[in-house]
Amino acid sequence: GAERVEFKTDVLNLRARQALRKIGATEEGVLRSFNYMPGGRRRDAIYYSVLRSEWPSVSSRLKDSLRVPA
Repeated sequence: GAERVEFKTDVLNLRARQALRKIGATEEGVLRSFNYMPGGRRRDAIYYSVLRSEWPSVSSRLKDSLRVPA
């Protein structure tokens, strides 16, 4: 029943970013120097979202990605 689901990841986490794009999440933008990481690095956080109207397509992509080839 959600209107919107959002995801946040580190801009350096290329695997997570690729996976979010692959399922159809929309990149919304980067919050620069968003928070501290271990070791003192400041993280740039990138946000993605899926809206209710986009969910049928995203759900289908997720299901397809979870299917085990025969």
